[in-house]
Amino acid sequence: MVKDLVKVDEKDRFIVEQKVDQFLTEAKAIEIVDDDIYQYAGELLDQEKAIYKFVEKTYEKTKKALNKAKAELMELIHLHIDPLDEAEKILKSKRSVWHVAQEEIRRKERIRVEAELRKQEEERRLDEAIETGDDSILEEPIFIPAVPVREIPKEKGHSFRDDWKSKVVNPALVPFPAYWVIDEKKIEKVVKATKGAVTIPGVKIWKEEIEAVRSK
Repeated sequence: MVKDLVKVDEKDRFIVEQKVDQFLTEAKAIEIVDDDIYQYAGELLDQEKAIYKFVEKTYEKTKKALNKAKAELMELIHLHIDPLDEAEKILKSKRSVWHVAQEEIRRKERIRVEAELRKQEEERRLDEAIETGDDSILEEPIFIPAVPVREIPKEKGHSFRDDWKSKVVNPALVPFPAYWVIDEKKIEKVVKATKGAVTIPGVKIWKEEIEAVRSK
């Protein structure tokens, strides 16, 4: 609870809750059926701004104390966490280099063994063709079974996965529209700047009225 971390005046909290609850109750109960009630609802909106400021002012000291405490805590945490993150990156990088190197060694060994097996099979078939006088065996496809190679010892809780990356090197060649992102924020800015006078193919433009209430 907040009050367990930073002292909150119970009297102030009670006053705030009372003001807010009463205001919310009145806002829910009001039914606008004529101009007078419409104007009264506008006066309530003005009151809401005042109550909002009252709430912020009431808890301003508490909020500042919490923010300061949080900032100090996060600074302390990062003092210990940042070196750990750095150590993790270093270890992962070194293990990745070694893992990739071992994979390459196994790949080359597999290719070497497969080539040796293929050569042995080709020589065997050639000898058989010479012995039998039937060279059709030389046309048959050669099947090489999977070659077992030394695997990296498995570690519980550790695994490597392929992480594919990409980088755009020539935007003009990127297929449109499959890999293009529409900048809706830019469209919104243009629509607001032109007050809806602009026409953008594929974009629906409309106007909504939003009431603004200035603080008094």
